Amino acid sequence: MPHSPYFTGPLYTRMAEDLHLEGMSQRTHDGYLRAVRKLADFCQTAPDKITEDVTVHGDSAWRGIFRFSLIIFHSSVERV
Repeated sequence: MPHSPYFTGPLYTRMAEDLHLEGMSQRTHDGYLRAVRKLADFCQTAPDKITEDVTVHGDSAWRGIFRFSLIIFHSSVERV
């Protein structure tokens, strides 16, 4: 899987571990990480710094994808 300068280190590791602990299949695991990586690359910032305000300015066809990627990221790393 390609690496991103915006989605690395502890943030990436934590999300990967959370997905593993949730019992997600490897294919789902890879897809979720890829979606968040692509969103971070598109916005050119770390996923924890992305808000819906940042993504709303894009084409309306992409808004759903952005929203879904944010939901994946936040649901993974915000668990207590």
